[in-house]
Amino acid sequence: MGIAGLMLVTVVALLAGALAQEHTTQAYSVKRTSIVSKSHISIATERQLRSFQTSTLREDGEDRVNVPWLSKVDDLIQSMFKSSLSPDKVQIGTWVQSKVHPKDLFSTLRLGESAAKLDDNPNLLQWFRFVAPYQTKHGEKAILNLDVYYLLLETHSNQELMTLLKSLKKTPGLSKFASNIQESLSGAWVSKTLLKETSSKTAFEVLRLKEAGSKLDDTPVFHQWLKYVEAYRAKRGTVMFGDIDMFSLLQKTMPERELTTLFYSLRKVPNMKNNAETMQRFML
Repeated sequence: MGIAGLMLVTVVALLAGALAQEHTTQAYSVKRTSIVSKSHISIATERQLRSFQTSTLREDGEDRVNVPWLSKVDDLIQSMFKSSLSPDKVQIGTWVQSKVHPKDLFSTLRLGESAAKLDDNPNLLQWFRFVAPYQTKHGEKAILNLDVYYLLLETHSNQELMTLLKSLKKTPGLSKFASNIQESLSGAWVSKTLLKETSSKTAFEVLRLKEAGSKLDDTPVFHQWLKYVEAYRAKRGTVMFGDIDMFSLLQKTMPERELTTLFYSLRKVPNMKNNAETMQRFML
């Protein structure tokens, strides 16, 4: 929703609240009138009329009516437009305060459409600016940097995303966000994870590689994981994570037709040729 729509919804909400308050006030006044003396009724009536009407004239000579709650709404609207926050920040603040998840908002804004431009998309930039404070409020595990990457990878190539990240590093307010994603894709995790002797299967899950789906071979994270598997096997042996285990993971990640293409590609990866051929035979 654009800022104009956001303002409209806010104004409608304010009007509804004001009308409800006025209705309550009038109902209270009627109830109170029933218990006051007749001498006070005329005085109360005069005061009420003075509060709702004035003797001021418009330029065309007709009486102008002033309604207290309408004046309050007008003041609130004026304060919204005079706010020190920019429309963009108002919108982002609204998203952060709501319970909407970045993935749901990503779908609502149709950012996953293949036709969506990466380098010239105001909605996408707004979404990026929303993710960072969302992580701060709900924790980084609520949506990982890798989750952001995989969402975009569904409809764009890894090369396009690398170009996007370079562009974001030059964009005010998004430089750190882009750097964090680049760090997640750098492969720095391999040596640290190996020291903890994390299983290859667990590493696959932590890296959210299943989210890559048919684009698995296109992401650098998968090839980093292959290197991790090689190092893990050298340290713990193939019994801990054999070709059948890898095949099972990959089979749950992508369709069989694409799996065949992946194994053909893996035959060209150093030290993976024999493993790829073995996994191909599992499909026969």
